[in-house]
Amino acid sequence: MGIGNWIWLAKFKQLTTIVLLLNNFIITHGLYFSEVHWTTAVKLSEYEGYKSISLLSFNIPERTARVFWDLQGAVSPLECPIREVHVFVQQGSYPVINPYNETFPDNFYLQRTGSTHFIVDTKNLSFPHVMENPAPGPWFGAAFLPKQLADKKVKQKGLGTGDSCGYGLSVRLIANVIPNIREISIDQGYTFLFTPKQNVTLLRIMLPDYTSEMTVSLTTCVKQGMANMSDDWECPLVITSAAGRLPDLYTSYNSSHELRVISPGVNVWNYIMVYMPFGHQETVECELVVTVSTCTLFATFLKHPKNAATTPSVMSHSTHVILNVSSSGNDTAYNTPFPFVQSQEPVYVTNFTDNATDSGNISSILSLTHMNSSADMPESQQSSDSSDCIRLHSLGRFSHAVRDFESMFISPNRFNFPLHKNSLYVPDDNVLITDFQLWSELDSGGTLKIELSLTDKKTDLQDSAVWMCLMKNAIPGRDSVKSCPGDAKLYVQSAEQGTNLSDLYIPYPEEGRWYLGLTSQCNKINSSEVEDCNHFPIVEFLVKMEKCVGEACGTYGSCEEYVSGTHIFSACDCYDGWRGYGCTDGTYAYTYTEELVSVLLLTLSNLLFIPGIILALKRRFFIEAAVYFYTMFFSGFYHACDADKVLHFCLMKYSVMSYCDFYGSILSFWVTILAMARISVNLRSFLHMAGALLLAVGVEYDRHGLWVFVAPAGIALAVMVTSWIVQCKKSKSCFPSKRRYLFFLLPGILFAATGLVIFAFLETDDNYKYTHSAWHTVMALCILFLLPSGAKNKVDAHPQDPSCRPSDAIRLLGEVSNGSSTSMESPVRL
Repeated sequence: MGIGNWIWLAKFKQLTTIVLLLNNFIITHGLYFSEVHWTTAVKLSEYEGYKSISLLSFNIPERTARVFWDLQGAVSPLECPIREVHVFVQQGSYPVINPYNETFPDNFYLQRTGSTHFIVDTKNLSFPHVMENPAPGPWFGAAFLPKQLADKKVKQKGLGTGDSCGYGLSVRLIANVIPNIREISIDQGYTFLFTPKQNVTLLRIMLPDYTSEMTVSLTTCVKQGMANMSDDWECPLVITSAAGRLPDLYTSYNSSHELRVISPGVNVWNYIMVYMPFGHQETVECELVVTVSTCTLFATFLKHPKNAATTPSVMSHSTHVILNVSSSGNDTAYNTPFPFVQSQEPVYVTNFTDNATDSGNISSILSLTHMNSSADMPESQQSSDSSDCIRLHSLGRFSHAVRDFESMFISPNRFNFPLHKNSLYVPDDNVLITDFQLWSELDSGGTLKIELSLTDKKTDLQDSAVWMCLMKNAIPGRDSVKSCPGDAKLYVQSAEQGTNLSDLYIPYPEEGRWYLGLTSQCNKINSSEVEDCNHFPIVEFLVKMEKCVGEACGTYGSCEEYVSGTHIFSACDCYDGWRGYGCTDGTYAYTYTEELVSVLLLTLSNLLFIPGIILALKRRFFIEAAVYFYTMFFSGFYHACDADKVLHFCLMKYSVMSYCDFYGSILSFWVTILAMARISVNLRSFLHMAGALLLAVGVEYDRHGLWVFVAPAGIALAVMVTSWIVQCKKSKSCFPSKRRYLFFLLPGILFAATGLVIFAFLETDDNYKYTHSAWHTVMALCILFLLPSGAKNKVDAHPQDPSCRPSDAIRLLGEVSNGSSTSMESPVRL
């Protein structure tokens, strides 16, 4: 270990000691308790798109004030090079990462909650990181090794040290949790005392899920000894709040004594911190009250009538709406569409006649006020005519039974069956609110698509526009629906220069309840002057989960599902040099000409086996000729199938083509070397069959392994060399002849060696089409030099020794015809 590493290790130990002492101090004084989460090491891969990341999951409990991320990168064996590890962590869903600035498809929403990026290395040492006031709930991490841009070699399995290097990441998470936080309710007064030593009060409140605004007020704030606040004394207390997590401690001075929160958190805890900044020595007593503004409850969707007129005074008989029933003594009986839990339910009105709209304004239909008993609700929760938002029914989930990430969120009808579309009249004086629930287990691996379209035609009197705002665990009210905090919004309009269709994509959406807010605005025709809507615009909207981008990845990619540990996610597998979440980044894309040249080189280069096949047939090596044809056929079609998807052609399944290609290549080496050996017919047949059977198993076991090639080639060479040595001893002369060595064996060996060097060491991603085609070429040409000469008559079914003179061959044939004994070995002409 170098001196630099020793210094770094000493600093790390010092930092760890300080952290542990601080943690021990906190625990001893009873301010926090700790929860610890460990993960076993996950294997890391080099980044080749989202499909190559390794996912981890954690859970941070409620009331967590601080999290220690203890990340440890590891490498084995230790001789392997040290690499950087990039780790992205995200609350509620899988992180959306973009380490190489790849472009995303249009209309993608990329803002995330609590996303953090860590960089560690694989020195087998811990790297601590501290996160203050994290959001509770599920957290996910995405880890990977960055690309090594300087080294793009195609490494063959078993060659070099890179195959034996394994990289991993383990994580330890320590959460410091505040055990007790006082819970408060709305419209209740709470008194607190602040002193220089006790200058912070932390509270939390769960708001109704129809809250559009929260106000935290200090109704009284007096210094001890004062009867009330005086003009020359200003209350020093500061109010901060945060939804879903503990608030940050600001030192700014707040003299308003009131904190107004637009679109506060719903379905999550809202934390309120009241504190007195350092430097104040007085004792202060205050009373705190939380009030809220809520949406009008229990409206339902309005279905666009098939024959509705463009004016508000005429409506179809089939229109269904929710009306508020006043207590005017009307004894008409109505059916309720949903089993609402409030004390008074809205009524479902059918067969709505034209006479019901004599007022000439459809807004009277939407006067949905006081739909719940005020006696059972706090005053601030009671809906009134001045409410600026209308709460519609939640969207139900309609899921595919056997496919992941395929769900639609649709409004139910009166019988709780899904409608075939979501259609709404959108008022200009209110905000319509609906919602749907996403879960990390079901939805985090897909893409959320929101689509908004304006369906009614533009009238001759007004132009209309509709805004839709999407927020997680918060309601977009009147003050926020158009500005839309977080900027997840859609906009459509009927004007000629506008668009009547808008969509939004959220990759790997976060868990939580998502709220949709819609409002409209009308202008004079071809003018910017705003006026009240004579006719509410009608919109249709689509909310669905899908894989990738519309279940596809454009022209240059395919949508696939991947598994990392226990996590399933969809991602695009890009080709032709395209990249990005939707394979839309063509910065390094190949041209069509380049792809065509690549496919033609890799497939047509296999035709160079034809001369070897003809030569083998001429010399009566029929088994060898069949193997060469098998190799040529499957290698050519395998590379046609292996090509990028734009030009690829698969005769059979890819796995079958791949197996046959590797099997034929290795079998060609086997039969060629055995053809060069001087062995008997029976032994040759046995070795052919044994090799075919054993290679079938070996290639299926590990077709990319080094030994599946080295073992059969080594055995065949041993058989060949042994047969040559035996022949040399019997003939007491060199076998094969020197001429054969010089003009045939030496060039064949050089061709084979050149091919092996190209295959093993020179191939890269960029030159693969050239180098691998060259490998096909030299392997096919070496057959012409290494294949022995065949017999020139029908008596000898196998080759003979080329060192024999023609007169010797004639003499041997004469001996055979005279019945003299000959050797049991097949004479091989080399």
